[in-house]
Amino acid sequence: MIFTTIHHPLIYKLEENNYSILLMIINECLENMLLICDNERKIINTITEYTLLWPQKHRKRIQEFFKKMKKKNRIIYIDKINNINSEMDCKTELCDNILSIISDDIDLILCGSSCVNCFDKYSRNIVNIDEYSVSGFLIKRRRSNSVIIEANKYSVEQFSREYLYPIFKYAKSIKIIDRVLGYHIDNHPGELSENYRRGLELIIKSIVESSLKKELLIDIYTTLCLSVNILHIDETRENIVAFICYLEKKFSTKINLFFKGDLDSKFVHDRFIVTNQISIQIGRGIDIVSENGMIRDTVISLVNNPGNFMFNINTLPDIGGNKKQDVS
Repeated sequence: MIFTTIHHPLIYKLEENNYSILLMIINECLENMLLICDNERKIINTITEYTLLWPQKHRKRIQEFFKKMKKKNRIIYIDKINNINSEMDCKTELCDNILSIISDDIDLILCGSSCVNCFDKYSRNIVNIDEYSVSGFLIKRRRSNSVIIEANKYSVEQFSREYLYPIFKYAKSIKIIDRVLGYHIDNHPGELSENYRRGLELIIKSIVESSLKKELLIDIYTTLCLSVNILHIDETRENIVAFICYLEKKFSTKINLFFKGDLDSKFVHDRFIVTNQISIQIGRGIDIVSENGMIRDTVISLVNNPGNFMFNINTLPDIGGNKKQDVS
């Protein structure tokens, strides 16, 4: 759903007839890619230097792209993890900078034809910019915009590694939004169902296992449907809070929980995971883990504008019992 990429700065030093290729690629980046750069800013600074030399009509678009990527928190700076120098004829420091941050988690290294051989010893995910439009990566990226998950195809471990870990790895804030959580109760009034317990535990576990952030903000938004739960509203709320406290203790993390009133069913029906980088919609919601430990059938899709439904949620009244704490 989200892909980690490295752009070789030299691809931004293009001839006039190649600008359209890169402008097409940056539009792809805005959908669901992260741009990984070195913490010393050598890669991003060199890219900036090259784009300042672009003709005005193209320079404005590329500058707007980097502004949007920054606003979406999609430019990630990481420390040097390798001491590798290029063994090829180009001998450019730019290749060495990229080699210093290469890892198995990088989904795409985009470079020009002169530097492809600098990286093929260390990664299989190299794409020549001239071949991007026919690359396997492009097909995979576009297919990931909406993915149908067949029942019992994935174990929870496989599902986490393929779909959840990449979403959470570099995120600083995560919102889990599921209106059903707050009034999906079992035969005993007020008890959160086992399906939802398993699903929510999987998501929190995946966040903690994959996140690189020491300070992470996790919010859960749900509703207590007053027309359904009026007789058991306090018990339902207390049991959900107790389960969240159990997850906090088990995974040594902090979770904020917000209950919204939904008498008129205005709380958004679909279920979402929203980070500070990307938003996805989960067709089945939190209820994704079956009794046999396999993932149930669902659909996962990218969401382009989460601000619309977040505005809707924020306008609903808090009905008390929220579990909120500072993250410091």
